Amino acid sequence: MALKDILPDRIKKTMIDVGVEPVASPVFGWSNKDKVLVIVEKKKDHYEVYGNRVFFSDKKMLKISETRRVDGDDELRGAIISVINSAVNQMIEGVSVKDPYTAIDMLFTVQEGRDVPKQEILPTTTQQIHVYGNMIGYICDQNLQVTNNPVLLSEKMLLHHIIITGSTGGGKTEVAKRIVTEVEKTKKKILVITPEAHLWNKLENVHILGDNDSDLEDGINVVDCTNAKDFAKEASHVIESVIEHYGKMEQTDNLRLLVVVDEAHLFIDQKDFENVLESATRILRKFGVSCVLLSHTYADFSRGIRSNVQTHIALYTNWARDLSFIKAFQADGTVDYSKLLLSMPEGYGIFRSREFLRNQPVPCRFLKCYEMMYPNIKQDISIDDQYQRRLAILEIIKDNPKISAEEISSNMAKRSISVANSTVSRDLDWLENQDLITVVDTSGKGGRKLYVAI
Repeated sequence: MALKDILPDRIKKTMIDVGVEPVASPVFGWSNKDKVLVIVEKKKDHYEVYGNRVFFSDKKMLKISETRRVDGDDELRGAIISVINSAVNQMIEGVSVKDPYTAIDMLFTVQEGRDVPKQEILPTTTQQIHVYGNMIGYICDQNLQVTNNPVLLSEKMLLHHIIITGSTGGGKTEVAKRIVTEVEKTKKKILVITPEAHLWNKLENVHILGDNDSDLEDGINVVDCTNAKDFAKEASHVIESVIEHYGKMEQTDNLRLLVVVDEAHLFIDQKDFENVLESATRILRKFGVSCVLLSHTYADFSRGIRSNVQTHIALYTNWARDLSFIKAFQADGTVDYSKLLLSMPEGYGIFRSREFLRNQPVPCRFLKCYEMMYPNIKQDISIDDQYQRRLAILEIIKDNPKISAEEISSNMAKRSISVANSTVSRDLDWLENQDLITVVDTSGKGGRKLYVAI
């Protein structure tokens, strides 16, 4: 069969035949048995099949990458099997990588040396895997069914800036708040410039800045432009101050400050503001400053700004130009995800980044601000599944602060999880030892311990 006849459906069928689950689009697949990410990429006159395996050793990520060239349909099956086998067989040797690498499922973005908050550490098997990267959502399939494949923002992705677009009510601010609260866990400074401070002041560790504020505090600093006579002038002044302050520092690859510009469409048509924003996106990443820009459409931003930003999150829109931007980055023959934007419910959108799945757009379900990292806990969890059981307990405590062990057991029963009280107690001891939960009060009836999630 000729190369031009190798269609996505054929790629998908071949992947399934060899035990690879297609993810997001037919050109990406996940071999759960062998923990190998398979990518089939179209070149000008041939296809290339990649098999990537990532594992962890002493807080370092080790990656094996195998590549095969495919000139015809008959070679496709053999190439997929070959890259999987090669990745598995060479795994013992490993190659330590310095730069972050983003994959899917249990393959997380890793940066050596980052101090990971303990609440992001959960058991997998007998070993703990540190989740490196800021969890903002899950990849969906073409029918918007949520998969178990996470979307994570590494510091490298943040430092190359983010644009979030979508019509009113699509969830732009919620996605931005999710990013902010994830970054805040790492004790970085955060600056939010907004004409709607009331949408931000309910977050934890928020400082509303007035005219006399100078140094940013730890936590979330919100510049309230609600009553400013000139939004553009106020925002420009703040961003210019950031450029002047951080531009004098030593260059770094580590995040120092996250700047969020909310409702940018209100002042993007002011030339002075646009010029300042373009300078910020061009200069600041070298000095550890990330910009997250929110607006109604991708076309609101100048070509100069767009060229400096590597990640685009698109929520519901009916703007033709935004739909065309998404379609322009899709691989030939894949599902037209731009059409999905016309029917996206709130909280769903398209995610695209040069640092994620080779810049291919993928549909995602984005997590809300303080939503648990694992929202899809099944109701029929096996009592022998220690990992899922502990996740369920964390979810219950998160939803019901200051809850007792007895009440947790009762809630587990409501979820159709039959488990002994002694098992719950052991799980609570384990979670407490991992600093995932804490005892806040022992003065209840009978001296009961009451728990909250950290």
